[in-house]
Amino acid sequence: MITHGGCVSYTREMFEGIHRPNHEYKLALFTSKADLNRNTTTYIGQAGESEGLGYTAGGVTLYGFSTGIKDGKSFLQFNPTVKLNNVTLTTSGGLIYNASLATKNAVCVLDFGGEFRPSNGPLTIELSMPLVELTLTTK
Repeated sequence: MITHGGCVSYTREMFEGIHRPNHEYKLALFTSKADLNRNTTTYIGQAGESEGLGYTAGGVTLYGFSTGIKDGKSFLQFNPTVKLNNVTLTTSGGLIYNASLATKNAVCVLDFGGEFRPSNGPLTIELSMPLVELTLTTK
């Protein structure tokens, strides 16, 4: 099962300074058989990763890393459109992770809301921005 959300470990790692804007971030695609949720901590070639023509395990590189603040929340985003051409696969969601780190730390899980099965055609993924929001509170 794929459950959309920012990974809990990513929030902690942001405070620790582990993730950097100049790192390489990737989006790996998964079928509905994958077990991904907010508690996913790393990309390790999880069971259920999509396979097929035009897609390489590990995913596609994301560009346009940026952060900001809106309505009192800090956020992370990338260029909103990811396009793969001439692919044949099945996908239901994805995992964004930091590929520059040896442990390939997870950032967030995406649920596409159903299965998509392009057959030797394009697959366009519109990333809903912002991807991850952080709200800090004091007690």
